[in-house]
Amino acid sequence: MTASSQRFVLVLLMIACMALSACSSGPSGPTPGSPAFYWSAAQQTFRNGDHVKTANNLAKLAKNAEYAAKAQPWEMVVNAGLAQGYMELADRYESGGRANRGAAAAFRTQVSHYRSVANAAVLQFTESIHDFMDKNKDDSITLAFPFPSGTTAEPGQVARVSKGVMPSDAERGSIEKAMLERGVLLSIANVAGAGTDV
Repeated sequence: MTASSQRFVLVLLMIACMALSACSSGPSGPTPGSPAFYWSAAQQTFRNGDHVKTANNLAKLAKNAEYAAKAQPWEMVVNAGLAQGYMELADRYESGGRANRGAAAAFRTQVSHYRSVANAAVLQFTESIHDFMDKNKDDSITLAFPFPSGTTAEPGQVARVSKGVMPSDAERGSIEKAMLERGVLLSIANVAGAGTDV
């Protein structure tokens, strides 16, 4: 086979591969940046227990005519739960700083951080509820999301924080995730009229 016929065969094989890969791709899902994309992302992050990303995805849908009626109540419930989780974390670290005077500065840093993010969640909740109440005149509100996983029990490490034991960075991340899941669970139970009974 000559060099030119080898190149010709190689080009034909490349074209065939490209055609086959184009034909074999399945559904690509919603276009990134579209409302359907953010709705799908909110559902996925909610299932994964990443409520901060869920709230961010839902915030992008709050003004969209197609999704606002479903996204706004969900966003409000999640932001209320995030605010509760962050405030409780700030309180536990504040107790820890009083219990461990030698590490009080490190505990105060965490208190400041968690109060700051709690305030941001409260502000987002307040803006969302005002916007929702202005536009929604229905007697009932549809909660268009599944009940999340998690537990309302505080993780055991939180009691150690309150007693003045500063967790490692990895522990702090898992404590935060558990407390935010707890806050969102309690928020959903409260909105559903069940108080703290999930």
